[in-house]
Amino acid sequence: MDNLRPPPLIAVDARSALGHQSAGVPVFTRGLVASLKPLATRYRFLFVVDQSPDAVSRLFPEDCTFFQTRVRLDDWHSRDLWLELVLPRWLERLGVAAYLGPDAVIPTFFPASFKRVSVIHDLAMFTPFDGQCLLKKLKLRWDYWRYARAADLVLTDSDFSRETIAHRFPFAATKTVVIHSGIQPVYYEPVDEVLARRFMESKGLRKGSYLLYFGGYKLNKNVRLLVRSLGFVSRELRQPLVLAGNVSPDVRRQLSTLARERSVDEHLVYTGYVSSEELKYLCYGCSAFVFPSLYEGFGLPPVEAMACGAPVIYNPVASLPEVCGEAGLRMTENTPESLGQLISRLLGDQALQEQLRKKGRLNAERFLWKLSVQRLGLHFDQLLS
Repeated sequence: MDNLRPPPLIAVDARSALGHQSAGVPVFTRGLVASLKPLATRYRFLFVVDQSPDAVSRLFPEDCTFFQTRVRLDDWHSRDLWLELVLPRWLERLGVAAYLGPDAVIPTFFPASFKRVSVIHDLAMFTPFDGQCLLKKLKLRWDYWRYARAADLVLTDSDFSRETIAHRFPFAATKTVVIHSGIQPVYYEPVDEVLARRFMESKGLRKGSYLLYFGGYKLNKNVRLLVRSLGFVSRELRQPLVLAGNVSPDVRRQLSTLARERSVDEHLVYTGYVSSEELKYLCYGCSAFVFPSLYEGFGLPPVEAMACGAPVIYNPVASLPEVCGEAGLRMTENTPESLGQLISRLLGDQALQEQLRKKGRLNAERFLWKLSVQRLGLHFDQLLS
């Protein structure tokens, strides 16, 4: 009779995958839901979405089912009420065996018949770098304490984040495991050089003639230091800095003001939103990808850049030494002068650039989604056995 039972049903909150953000949890969630197909022989998947399934089905594996809600993740008040009072009833009616929250958010208030899996990427709200007001910071600390307490299994991106969770929430230490964030397959695929050149030219760029940054513009990303560092790059080596992705008007004004103070305002290039394919073109063509972040739970952007063959400079803090290792050039000080000198060193050394390209590609192969999903399947097997 056991052979007649359908595979266990796992619900995944996929709402964060449906926007256009090119960093953070949305990128993780998009990669995750697109990579679950190998587990389809052991589990069935139900995806929670806040848009019409017909409009977003291309992002998901074939033969999956959807649960649509009008409640959005960024609507905190409605989200929490729906999460605690409405969602658990629906999940129990549908016979869900486990609920996975890729952005940490899971039901917490009442006992549930299903297992709860929370993905806690980082605990930035305990640092001075998250840029949140005090009230929101305290709210986030309380929420993450609840998620870690209620979860039957906590997934996180790195050993650094696992140790941080164990330090802040000791009760979660034995149920926290590492599942690395994976890289989208598009970054490993060969580059169409004609299309890449055409895209770069549309932005006024040439291959090997610009620096690149992407990965968000919050305070912890330290982009202001990167802009100031341009003033300390040797004049004969100085190149434009391409800031990829959406930049809010306020942040753009701040960065442009800093650039003017250093007389490098003509060296900033804002691309606006770029697709994954276009981001690959930018990585392929850059002289170096620079990532001066002060805090990361994983640090996907430098690994994506490495997969595309870009030489990488990074700040060796938090999870970044674990993720980038010797495949990138490490900052030695968190100062504009030091970073500018390091950029100059890399731009002036073609042999070092080529060495970093080779090391970076090899390093990026550690972070394939198929490897992460294999590990995830093993943890689901243990959890639901």
